Amino acid sequence: MHLPARPEPLPEELHESNHSRLGLWRPFLLLTAILVVVALAATGLTVAVLFRAALNETAARLQGFAQTYAHLIEEMALHEERFSEYFPQNSEHGPPLAATLKQLRAAQQRSKLAGLTAELILAQARGDSIIFLLHHSQNGVTSGTILPLDTGSAQPLQRALAGYSGTMVGHDYHGKRVVAAFEPVQAFGGLGLVVEIAVAEVRAPFLSSWLIAVGATLALTFLGALLFFRITGPMVRRLAHSEQLHRRTFEQTAVGVSLVAPDGRFLKVNQRYCEITGRTPQELLETTSLDITHPDDRDSHLENVRRLLAGETETYKLDKRYIRKDGSTVWVCVAASLIRDLAGRPQHIIAVVEDITARRQAEDESARLARELHERNIELEQLIYAASHDLRSPLVGVSGFIGELKHSLAKLLALLPRPDASPQLSRDVAALESEIAESLHYIEAGTARATALQTGLLRLSRLSRAAPQFKKVDMNRLIADVLAATEFASRAADATIEVGDLPSCIGDPAQVEQVFANLLDNAIKFRDPVRPLVIRITGTSDGKNATYCVSDTGLGIKPELHQKVLQPFFRVDERRVPGEGLGLAIVVRILSHHHGHISIESEPDVGSRFHVTLPASEQTCRRPT
Repeated sequence: MHLPARPEPLPEELHESNHSRLGLWRPFLLLTAILVVVALAATGLTVAVLFRAALNETAARLQGFAQTYAHLIEEMALHEERFSEYFPQNSEHGPPLAATLKQLRAAQQRSKLAGLTAELILAQARGDSIIFLLHHSQNGVTSGTILPLDTGSAQPLQRALAGYSGTMVGHDYHGKRVVAAFEPVQAFGGLGLVVEIAVAEVRAPFLSSWLIAVGATLALTFLGALLFFRITGPMVRRLAHSEQLHRRTFEQTAVGVSLVAPDGRFLKVNQRYCEITGRTPQELLETTSLDITHPDDRDSHLENVRRLLAGETETYKLDKRYIRKDGSTVWVCVAASLIRDLAGRPQHIIAVVEDITARRQAEDESARLARELHERNIELEQLIYAASHDLRSPLVGVSGFIGELKHSLAKLLALLPRPDASPQLSRDVAALESEIAESLHYIEAGTARATALQTGLLRLSRLSRAAPQFKKVDMNRLIADVLAATEFASRAADATIEVGDLPSCIGDPAQVEQVFANLLDNAIKFRDPVRPLVIRITGTSDGKNATYCVSDTGLGIKPELHQKVLQPFFRVDERRVPGEGLGLAIVVRILSHHHGHISIESEPDVGSRFHVTLPASEQTCRRPT
């Protein structure tokens, strides 16, 4: 025998979803219940008003009947008394009262009262008793009933016999509740007339109508609610899903989220917010956002909240510090927005908080390293300047002594033996002369190389020491000056130079001229000996930056060397092309001081394209580096 498998428990998400849906349905169910109660109350109130009107109408109708009947009895009694002397006492009609009652009884027996509980009572008070002279009900017409005069039940009869006329709702001689009209009859020593009907009979049609109305109301309300739930069901499910998604997002998001009242009190926080601030949810709900804000950041916090509540801004973003429960400080980035109610009043602030302590520490460390690097660069530039300056005098001296050495060597050779000397001696002198000349050549070349490097280093260091003087530069005129200065070299290289219409830029004219002079110099130096050299200079501007292109048909640069050629002292071909490897490094340094940059497009045996970007407006020129 196999026992049925134990059912798997419902997933927690399903329980939460069902609970969430029940929570969303609860207002609708409550609304339905309220509608039912209101409908029943309105129906009951309507029926009660109609019932009260029916009681008044019945009382008025009974009063009219009672008054008419009383007047009729009085007239009959008056007639009997007026003509009784013409009839003997032993006539078949009897005394006047008996004759009148006999006629009334005969008339009542032939008539039927309207209503199942309607009664007509004509009574007379005799001593301490009430005697029914005529009693007409659904059971027929009777008489002779005797009641105590002070009975607590026959209220309408007591009032009629006391001489009062009117209507009332009270208890009759049976003790049942009736609506009655009572009227005194001024005949035969004083009689009392009561016409009554049970309140239950008057209420019966209204009660049945109310029950029908209640049933119809419940049925219509049920059908309406069913239709309403059927129509709104998808919306409620979507709302439940949205509410669940919002709750999950609020609780499980990787950033801190809080709802804050306009006065700064926390209304709701998620777990991540608690972790960032180092407090429990209950502790946060008992404090304000200002309380946990670092004292140095409170003014900016209050100012942003004020602008938000005043409607001057819809959102704000602020980096500030929180004081954690343990006293430590945490940097956070707060993005806040204001939620208003339908009347436009501030309801609460949604604050999304991200822990940026690590980022701020990295930024502080980066700034420290940048400052340290800047200081080291200044020291290095000063060292380069000092070393280059100090090397200048020895190099000048070496160059001078090379000249003196050449002169002395010539004198020494003149003192050596003549060619008619021995062959061996002549050979030794010729070898020595060749070695000395070769050594002097190497010394002279090295000195020239050192002098060139020293000159380049001085130029590089001067760029860092001298602040550029920014002004508007007419690039067409500047390039014309550069071409005039390099005309001899370009003619020697048989170069064709084409210049387009160039936009102006903002910069130091002397340094910008140095940039393009170096680029033209490189294009001429690194020309292809096989192909004709063509150099083109073009430019465009977008209003913020001006971009110039210097292209050539030279040797080209391998892709892996594009960044290296911008470094100081790097040379592509040291053997074929002379130079110290500082031309492009100087270009990069100048452009960095001008908030510009350079990029390279080059391919070996095709040529190169150097793109130079410079500011075209003073605003661009003044932006921070």
